[in-house]
Amino acid sequence: MEHIRQIRFVMAPTFFVGSLLLGAVMDGWITPTNLYDMSGGAAALIVAAAAASILPLGFIFGGSSILFLRIFSQPLLGFKYHEAAMDEATLANIFTELRVPQHSRTERTSLYADAVYSAEKVHPEVRAWVRRRWDAFNAQISSFVAIFFFAIPIGWGFGFDCRWVAINMLFLLILGPSGWIAWREIRGMKDFLLNRF
Repeated sequence: MEHIRQIRFVMAPTFFVGSLLLGAVMDGWITPTNLYDMSGGAAALIVAAAAASILPLGFIFGGSSILFLRIFSQPLLGFKYHEAAMDEATLANIFTELRVPQHSRTERTSLYADAVYSAEKVHPEVRAWVRRRWDAFNAQISSFVAIFFFAIPIGWGFGFDCRWVAINMLFLLILGPSGWIAWREIRGMKDFLLNRF
């Protein structure tokens, strides 16, 4: 797995665990005295369990965010596939450039046509620029999903106070628009590449 993708899978679990730890500290469940009194073996076990769960949680949050986007992409973004979100003219240009027969030009094949076009026709430096934005988008949306759908319900169940909810809402107000901006930049680049002539 590429280094940047490993980081992407670590971001959402970090927000998730950090959010719950913050709630536990704010509510007094974890104090410096508690941490100091914990035996070395118990502390090592907690650290090992947390470390071992990071990557699996990353995959769970990543998969959950893909599922979320598949379900809500049409009403939120106006496109069935967030990965291949482009206007009709741009999509027609991709199909024409790749010589896709008219009978094969469907909404479903737009996802594949976009991937093939990027791999075959787009300069590697531009692809790297798009990949950086995709990685940022995926990290931000996965972190948003981890907080909104997992940390907040768990913390609410534990009875964490409103200050903790407000801090998490602030995270969401940063992550959501940041992900939206990255997605819009990707879409803008695709439109620019195919409609510049």
